[in-house]
Amino acid sequence: MAVLRNLRLMLASGVDPKLIRERLDKGVARALPFRFVTAARHAPKLEDAVEKAMLKGIAGLDRLAGSTGLVVDVSGSMNYKLAKKGETTRMDAAAGLAILLREKAEDFSIATFSDACVELPPRRGFALRDAIVGSQAHSGRTSSAR
Repeated sequence: MAVLRNLRLMLASGVDPKLIRERLDKGVARALPFRFVTAARHAPKLEDAVEKAMLKGIAGLDRLAGSTGLVVDVSGSMNYKLAKKGETTRMDAAAGLAILLREKAEDFSIATFSDACVELPPRRGFALRDAIVGSQAHSGRTSSAR
């Protein structure tokens, strides 16, 4: 987990990206996909290596039998952070869940909602995250309670 949480700082302090990629290639144990989504947002130069490590970690999990559907809220409230001191947004968490389900569900379908309901194509990894985020405007009605 430390490598994911510190990617931005490692790059800023001059750690050779090749060394970071080598470390990510070894895998990251017990990290849920939303951690990788957040890490990639803060270290876009390493997104490919972060995605590879994420998919490698998911591969060892059991499959889900049957059909699984997920509807993701992409309204403006999803851009808020999960915790005051954290970096992970609600959208990061939702994208992480979608990525996990896409990899593990026997049959998976996904849609987003804000002002409308939009069915998404069968993308994988960070391409699925991008499809979720770009599927429609992030408007909709938001609560004043944060």
